[in-house]
Parts: sequence; structure tokens; C-alpha cells
Amino acid sequence: MKTPMIRYCIFLMLMFVLSGRLIAQDIYIDLNKPRQTVDGAGFCHEGDRQNGNYYIISTAIQQMLDNHMSLFRDMFPNKTFEPSKGSFNYTDERVVNSFKRLKTMQDRGIKTILGIWDVPNWMVSNPSAGSNRKINNFDDFANFITAYLVYGKNNYGLKVDYVDVNETKTSGVNIALTAQEYITLIQKCQALFTANGIQTKMNIGSVLLWDIQYSKDIYNAVRNLSVAGNPSWHTYRGGSTTGREPISYWEGWGAWQQTLDRNLWGTETDYDAYYWENGDRLTWQGVEEMAVMYYRNYYVARMSTSAGWFWHPEWPSNNVHTAYMNHFEPGGQVVETSQPNADVMTVAYKHTANKKFVIQVVNQAASAHTVTFHGVPANKPLTLIRTSEAGDRYKTIGAYPAAGTDLTVTLQANSFNTFYGDLETTIADSTAAAILFSDCAYSGKAVSLPIGNYTLAQLQALGALNDDVSSVQVQSGYKLTLYADNNFTGTAVTLTGNDDCLANENFNDLASSVKVEKSSSNLAYNRPVFTTSSESADLAGVYAVDANGNTRWSSSYANNQSIVVDLGANYNVNRVRLAWEAAYARDYQIQFSTDNITWTTVREFWGKSSAAADDQTGLSGVARYVKVYCINRATTYGFSLYEFEIYGTAAAALQTAKQVSSNTVSNHFTSQGIKVFPNPVHNQVTVQLTASWQQGSRLELMNSEGKAVITRQLNGASHTLQLSPLPAGLYMLRVTNAGRQAVQKIIKE
Repeated sequence: MKTPMIRYCIFLMLMFVLSGRLIAQDIYIDLNKPRQTVDGAGFCHEGDRQNGNYYIISTAIQQMLDNHMSLFRDMFPNKTFEPSKGSFNYTDERVVNSFKRLKTMQDRGIKTILGIWDVPNWMVSNPSAGSNRKINNFDDFANFITAYLVYGKNNYGLKVDYVDVNETKTSGVNIALTAQEYITLIQKCQALFTANGIQTKMNIGSVLLWDIQYSKDIYNAVRNLSVAGNPSWHTYRGGSTTGREPISYWEGWGAWQQTLDRNLWGTETDYDAYYWENGDRLTWQGVEEMAVMYYRNYYVARMSTSAGWFWHPEWPSNNVHTAYMNHFEPGGQVVETSQPNADVMTVAYKHTANKKFVIQVVNQAASAHTVTFHGVPANKPLTLIRTSEAGDRYKTIGAYPAAGTDLTVTLQANSFNTFYGDLETTIADSTAAAILFSDCAYSGKAVSLPIGNYTLAQLQALGALNDDVSSVQVQSGYKLTLYADNNFTGTAVTLTGNDDCLANENFNDLASSVKVEKSSSNLAYNRPVFTTSSESADLAGVYAVDANGNTRWSSSYANNQSIVVDLGANYNVNRVRLAWEAAYARDYQIQFSTDNITWTTVREFWGKSSAAADDQTGLSGVARYVKVYCINRATTYGFSLYEFEIYGTAAAALQTAKQVSSNTVSNHFTSQGIKVFPNPVHNQVTVQLTASWQQGSRLELMNSEGKAVITRQLNGASHTLQLSPLPAGLYMLRVTNAGRQAVQKIIKE
């Protein structure tokens, strides 16, 4: 009798293990059931709240802007109003910069909140009583707020969107207001704002997590006033220094939010606010606590707006803020999801107008979880960004293709994961982004691939054998990268059009992994590059513009080095993205020029503290040449970039100018009528020109450092260049004629 019982127990144990670890857990996402809209995601910029600060845009604020901040809360330097009643020092630099910071955000279309914490001592009856500080006169308080808003309006054209009076119910440093006193303050502000033409709203709060009844009482009394804003709250690890508060606190806010006629805001959302001196913030523990808090805020409590506390890019926990700021755009919606267990917590989001879809999911378990998301956009790949205990620091892992409306993935142990993709109609199977053929001339076995990254195992599962691709078809608007080794490593070739025989590229029967992507709008792609130095030929400047994240430019081990990209024509450049290797620039400038002689600095970055990529948006200027001037090194090595990307639109006078790019080394004519062969070359290479290039053309052959090693005036159809004296490596051939130019890469063996 014991043997069957033992077997039965083993069976139950096995089923338990399988149900929790090996069998995919189901997470159902319903895009047709929105929970709440999203108003914005950003930061509470606190600085020195007593004394203000002496800058408008600091490095930290610039990084917030670069991470697509859509909400900015600035703590007003109240103590500069201290000397006596009515003595407002509007010329104090700290006050001036407070106005200018908020106006800068307003001009960028960012929602603004003025936070009020420590009010001047003349306004309270017991200045040293901490949370028991009492307002003497609410007319004074309302005038205090209105005076700032009126001065900002009249002198800076500033319209603050919202005012928060910070934590008036429960706090150790702020004033204490009863619900009725807060109601009185809003009513008095209503009259003063109306009389002075102020359109700012007074938020109902900001309170801590457990103060929900306080907020309800105020909301019920003022909800019909035009000045009444949104109920707002703060969560610091549940508003506690002892651990997470019961989930019921969040559930109470979520239930209340569904009865409101407006959204619920989180104007200080942070685990680090109470734990900024605790070492946990620098570990996975900080990431986990922040991710759980966001899940409870956005999903359980149905919060619509988040504002973090401080900006600390070196803290792993800050990656959770970054994920929401980058991906939860105003106008989108949080949608329904199921939660399979206590370890895996999911928030899903869609933005119909922007055709965007996001899944934020944390796995708190010390072991991996395989999950299946049901209800994702059909057949669409989702890109994963992950922060984990294993060492990922907001790292892009790769794209995961969905099978129909299901996506099955394994979540790494102790990881916070952001999956994002678009809601556009996917490519039908009959019109795949790329097709691989086992033989030349588009014959033999064919395998169709939608957008995605395919390892060897994934290719084999689709029927593509290792080292068995001989020709490819690439649909217009897409890019195919073939790698000689598994996991997107080894020699690679990138194609944006059909290739009837990969022998032409010296890549026949070599592919072991593949990436299929939309073609980049990156203006720098395969453009000529000039550098002040390169560490070696295989770390030359051209490798920073090849759209290959496995190659890079690296300078000599010295400060004050530059890399310049020639776009070939003038563009209105609005964005530069720099993907740094571990040897990054601590201080650098981005400069524009139209003639490669006179340069204008359009963005400076000082005190960079990590190798994280910099996405410098909001740039403005016309440039044909874009330079990154690397001033001071962060390491003992040089400066190193995996990718130098440039984005913008053609300048008005040059709308018809054609960009020239060569995606791969090729024996074929370029679109400009230049033919180069053989390529690769041992001794001499022949350049053939079509008729339009045969008179008055100029040829330059540049080495990996951007220096011209051969220059020649061209007249006639065919020209031979003797390369035998040159060292092996990659060279760039450029032919110019009457404002046109053509560029080809040449490999010297």
C-alpha cells in the first residue's frame, strides 16, 4: 500500500513543479477593456526645497528630458520669501530660475506642477512644531500662492498647470491642514485666480497613501469649483518606513478612482524617497520594490500620472522610472490583464493614436517563470528591455515574435521587463519582410520571416538549415542582417534589397542567425566619417555608423577627440543618439556645421556617470556635418561608440537632395552609376563611371581615420587604382561631381 501512495505524492510534487516553472503560466490581456487613461509620467524635481537652486536645466533635468518626460513637478524655493509678510524677493536667482525652469517645460509641452512644502515662518503660528505647524491666516496663504502665479504670468508668460500643497495631512516637516482648512484654501484660491486671470488648478492633496478619507472629504466639497484639480497622493514603498503596506490601501484608492469624474495622480511616486540612504536602492531589491510599487499604483490603484522623486541614473531602481517615462505616453490607456500568481505582476498599456503597445512585468521569484501573454497584437514582434539581479541595467535584449496573438517567453529570475511593439497591421505571411532561399537565383527551399531576431534554433524550427542560405529577398522598407555565427555574432552582412546570390558578398552558405528590422531613418547610416584618431583599423570611425551593435569606433587613449559624420547635404537635425561602449565620454559636446569649418555647439553634456546610451532629443539646427567632441574620458581608455545615429529632415533648400549610402560591400552598380571591382581587392581596383560622371568628377579614397590616401580628377569611363602599397583594412571611396556624391566601401585584403 505504501508504494502507490509514494508514487502519488511524487506525482503531486511533480505537477506542482511543472505548474509553477515548466508549464507556461497564462496572462490574459484585453486591449478592449481600458482601466484608466494616462496623463503623463515624469519627475518631482526637489533639489534644495528650502533654498531653491541656481540652475535652469541641470544634467539631471536634461536626462529626464532625454527620457521623454511628460510631467515636471518643481518644488518652489519658499524660504526666499521669508524675511517678512509680503516681502517677496523676485530677483533672487533661485526664484528666477524656478520661473525659468517651469517656463522651459511649458514651452516643451510638458505638464507642470508647482509643489509647495515649507511655507515661510511668518505664515504659521508655531514654526518649529513640525507636522503641527498651523497656518495663521488662509487669506495670506492664498495670496502667497497667487502672487507667485501672477508674477510668473506677467513677467515670464508662465502658466503653471497645477499646484500641490505637499502632504498636509501626515508629514514630519510640513504644515498641518484639516480637510476643512484645505477646502477653505481652495475656495479662496478660486476667487483670487479668477480675479487675476489665472487658469492654474489646485490639486486635492498631495497626501500619503493612507489618507484617502481626507482626500474624499475635500473632493466632495470642491469638485464643482473650476479651480479644483486632481486628487493626488504619494507612495514611498507604500508610504511606510517598515515595509509594504497592505494591498487593501491600493485597492481602496482604485475603487474610489472608478467613482471619480477625473483621474487620480501620483505626484511623488518612489521607493527611494524613504530609502535614499539605504544600500538596497543600488541592488535588485530596489528595482523589485520600485516595480511592485508601480504595479500597485498603475494597476491596482488605477493611477494616471507618476512623478518620481529624484533623478539618479546610476541607481538600478531608477530604471523602472525610466521604463514608464519612456513608454507610458499621455493619451494612452492602461488595459486589463490577469495576474497568475504573487511573483509575476503585469501592467499592460496601449496608445491607439500612436499605434503603440507595452507590457511591464516584474518576476520577483528567485527562479525563472515561463509565461504566455494572450491577447498581444497578432504576429507582431515585441522588443524586450530588462533590468535584473543578473546584472542587466536597462538592457535591450532582443525582439520576440508572437505566434498569432500569443507570446510565450521565459522571464529571468528577479527581473523587471518591458516589452514594447506597435499596433499596426502585421505583414501577412505571403508578404514577409524577408525570404531566405537555400539556392542562388531565389530557388530551393524558401523560409519567410516577419520582423524579428532569429537564433539558429529558431531558424531551424522554421525549416532553415545552418549555413544554407544562398539568396534572399528583402521587401522595401526593411533590413536583413545575416550573421555567420549563432546569437547574432561573427561576420555579418546587411541588405536592404534583394540579392540573387550571396556569393557576391562572400557570404554564401554562412548564415547561422538573422535579424529582420524596419529600415532605419538614421541619416548617419554608412555615411563618410572623419575622426581625430582610431585605436586600430578594426575600431575605425566607419564602425560607428554601420548599424551593427557589435562593432564600434574607439579613439586613442587621450582626451579631446572627435568623430564627424558627413550627411552629404544639409538637414534640420533634431536628434542624436550615442550608444557608448564602456569607455564613454564623461564630458562632451554635440556640434553642427554646414561647411566643416565653422562649428556651433547645440548641446553640452557634463558629468556623465554611466555608459548608458544618450538619446539627445529636442536639438535644433541645420547641419551637413555633425560632430561629437569628446572632451574628458570617464576611463583610462579612449572614447568608444557602438553607434552614432543622427535624425532629422531635409533642409528646405535641399528637399530633393539624395542621400547616398552603401549597405554592403558589393560588386554592383550603386544608384548613382558607380561600379567598383573586384571587392575585396588585393592589388588594384577598377572604378567604372556612367556617362553623367565621366567629366569633372573628383575621387577620394579615405582610410579608417578619414584621411585621404588617394585623390584624383576623373575624366573618362574607367580608372584603375593601385592599392598594393596600402595596408589591409576598410577604405571609403567617394566620388563627387557638381554637388552629387557616391560612396562605396572597399576592403583591402
